[in-house]
Amino acid sequence: MLSTSTTLSVLHNVTAAKDLAGQSEEEPCSSHTVAKEMVLSPEEAITRYKRVREAVNKGNNKTAAYRAVGVDRKTIADTAEIAELHAVNPAIFQDLRGTLKKGETLLRFSEK
Repeated sequence: MLSTSTTLSVLHNVTAAKDLAGQSEEEPCSSHTVAKEMVLSPEEAITRYKRVREAVNKGNNKTAAYRAVGVDRKTIADTAEIAELHAVNPAIFQDLRGTLKKGETLLRFSEK
């Protein structure tokens, strides 16, 4: 087992190396992704879709936008219909939303 002083020395060396490389503890390098979160409701899927759209509108390419939001392309493609229906016809969206059963996946809901 390492002593406390050895552990602190190692942490100091890692921090110093990151500072030399231009990275700080608070700013992860660009290859790190946001932790993925499980989305269970259509409203959460709409919010996630809007976050990806906003990232693209800010000048990111789609890959960078997906990475920034913490979602993969296929997930957005599979559930985009939910957000698009909500934007185009909220009344029909609300009617379909009422048919969502507990335990039903968003993919099944988006196929309706």
